[in-house]
Amino acid sequence: MDEGMSSFAGIGEAAIIDCETTGLDPATGRVIIVAVIRADFSQLDRGTSLTGDSLVVEVNPGIPIPQAATAVHGLRDADVAGWPPFADEAQELRDFIGDRVLVGHNVQFDKRFLNAELERAGVKTLRRKAHCTMWRFREETGQAKGSRLDDVARAMGLDGRSGGTHDALEDVRIAMQIAGRFYRADSGRERLAMALPPSAPYWSRWPPEEEAAVMDKAYDSNAIRHFLGV
Repeated sequence: MDEGMSSFAGIGEAAIIDCETTGLDPATGRVIIVAVIRADFSQLDRGTSLTGDSLVVEVNPGIPIPQAATAVHGLRDADVAGWPPFADEAQELRDFIGDRVLVGHNVQFDKRFLNAELERAGVKTLRRKAHCTMWRFREETGQAKGSRLDDVARAMGLDGRSGGTHDALEDVRIAMQIAGRFYRADSGRERLAMALPPSAPYWSRWPPEEEAAVMDKAYDSNAIRHFLGV
């Protein structure tokens, strides 16, 4: 299983992505929000900050949003009632990403969801391999625990989320900063320094009180445990 390419060196043009969804399984769940920032990592070779243009796509998933998902991103059925279906936004989103390399935190999760939605909409899926900040962190530290986005950001001395729930565009911006650090380290431009907590909890998109219910769903619990890093 391709969890994402290890080295961030030589990325160049990339699309940093993050999705908020109704669940964990792209076969039964749906995308609600997609955030993308297009950035050229070679900016860092010139000593400039990593910046880029962004796109946020908000769609009605067409199915009820479970309470467990709302606990993660704060979105409820009433919030999305007036939003268009994914199919209406699919081509614009696909054109915005183009053929760029994908970058994200647990990026395979987002890529699988996006490809499932693009396929349902009859739009070309994302074929490029992806660079994952979560798996790069796990490779660097030798641990799966404490690899959620906030944990990795703070280990690198970066700001984590500003609120208690996930925000796709904020998460993309944080992931972009983390990816920039890995890019500079893998390009030999700086030494990677991280302050790791002595014992960090394992990472999950779901709050502890909801996780047991999620694990008992009909889809493959082994795949979910792999996803959660348990």
